[in-house]
This record gives sequence, structure tokens and C-alpha cells, in this order.
Amino acid sequence: MAKMQQETNRKLQNSSRKQLKSKRAKPPVFTGFKVYQNDENGFFIINNKDGSIFKWIDVRALKCNGIFDGYKRHYRSGRRNFEGYVCSIFRDKDRVEYVESDVKNFQRATRFFGGFYISICRARLNKEREIAYLPVGPTVDLVNFATAKENAEMYSQKFSKKNDFISALPCGAAMDCVSEEIYERFEKEVLEVKKEDESMYDAWNRHSDEVHDDFRKNGIYGIRDLIYPGAEITSESFSDIRYQCAVRGGARGMFLISYYDFEKEMMDCYFEIGHRNFISTRAEFEDYGYRIVLLPQKK
Repeated sequence: MAKMQQETNRKLQNSSRKQLKSKRAKPPVFTGFKVYQNDENGFFIINNKDGSIFKWIDVRALKCNGIFDGYKRHYRSGRRNFEGYVCSIFRDKDRVEYVESDVKNFQRATRFFGGFYISICRARLNKEREIAYLPVGPTVDLVNFATAKENAEMYSQKFSKKNDFISALPCGAAMDCVSEEIYERFEKEVLEVKKEDESMYDAWNRHSDEVHDDFRKNGIYGIRDLIYPGAEITSESFSDIRYQCAVRGGARGMFLISYYDFEKEMMDCYFEIGHRNFISTRAEFEDYGYRIVLLPQKK
């Protein structure tokens, strides 16, 4: 019994050492990329070839409140629910609605590297009319799921010269991690500005109004296009054959929405930036686009 306990303690110690070591590790900078900025908004890299900019999402810095389909334990890189009491994808045990795709590569990358990169902008056309992920240029519109997925995967084929990353459409877990990072940071800001006689719900929405214009102009903590116009395609899907493609964004702001008065006190509300919806994989809309993730790979 004592030997089993010693072995358990040894494994826990080794696990803790690995975790501490991994937390100190810097985000990988791929061949052909360089550090673009490292400030209060996060760590960013830029592709020297096409000017695309990507932000590192450090999942190990997030709350351990995410889950994956088929698992009971919580993960920092898992799926979140931002739709509150009104619509919960996690509470309905009798029906599978949200189907995850491309999640295995995401889980592998976040497990080994502790994070991933996401383009700060949706797909745009640069001066050479090539698809890039940069703040200037016309957005790539009228794109369906198949085209967006193909374009996303082609990025690493073109720029990952040493196979140090793969590229893909963001899976649902990836977008939830992005929303969670925004949620946690914004919640801290709200707590700092909350007035003594003000409810958290009202403080949240007041602060959202105050910073809304800046978020639309400069992006939310370094990520652009998440607030109006339009939405963006992800690899997440829905179990109903009519609605197989998930879209995110198109949000009007960062605020909470409550459909019932009692939810204002419970804080069981809807976080607008985490909203998801579903369309046909063949659908094309003028104001719908997509962004991509870069998933670092072990050599």
C-alpha cells in the first residue's frame, strides 16, 4: 500500500513539474514568422510572406470549466456554454445537438503546447488578390463551408515549410476558448468599474456600451471582426441534417442578454460574443466569412 502511494505521489510530482515547465514555455514562433507584438492584448506573430497576423490563445491561463463530448472531467481547452439558462447545450442529456469536428488535432496541440494561434482577422484579399488574414483589404465573402475549410487547410500547406504547424477552421472548442478568454478579461474590467449600488448585470451592460465603439474599431483585445457585421464559419456542426454548419460572431457587443427578470439576479444570462448558430453547409452570405487557427505540431 505504501509503495502504491509513493508511486502515486511520484506521478503527481512529475506531472506538476511538467505543468510548471510548460507554463514557462514561450509560444512557438514558426519558421517564416516573427513576433508582431507582445503587450497587454496578448502575444502575436506575423507571417513575413503575406502579412497575416495571429494571436496566441493560452488555454492554460483559462479557468478549468470546459468539457469535451464523452468526458466527465473539466478541461481548460474544452467546450463552454455561453447561452445561459435559456438554451444549454450541456444540460440536455437525452439529445446530442452539437457535433464537434477537427477536435482531435486541437486537443493534441493544446495538450503539448498549452495553446494555439487564431487569426486576428477573417479572410481578406491582399493587394495581389490572394487570401490572407490581415486587417486591411476586402473580406472574402460568399463562401460556403467546403470552400472555407479547403482554404483554411491550404494555409499550412503553403506556409508551414518545416511542418511545424497545421491550419484549419476553428473547431467549437477553439472558439469557446477565444470567447472564454474575452469573457474572463471583460468580467475583471466590469468588477473594477462596478458601482456600489449597481447590479453586476447592469454594470456589465453599461461597461459594454462604454467600450463598444473602441472594440468595433480596434478589435476585442487584439481580435477584430467579432462584433458586427456578419458571422464566421467554424468546423462545428449540428446533428440535424438541414443545419450542418456552425457560424459564430455577428454579435452586437459584449453584453449579457436576459430573457427573464429573475435571470438578472442569477447571472444565468446569455453572453452575446459566445453566440453560435447553424446554417446549411451550402449556404453563402455576403457578410459571412471565416478565420483560421494554427495548431503547433511536435517535431
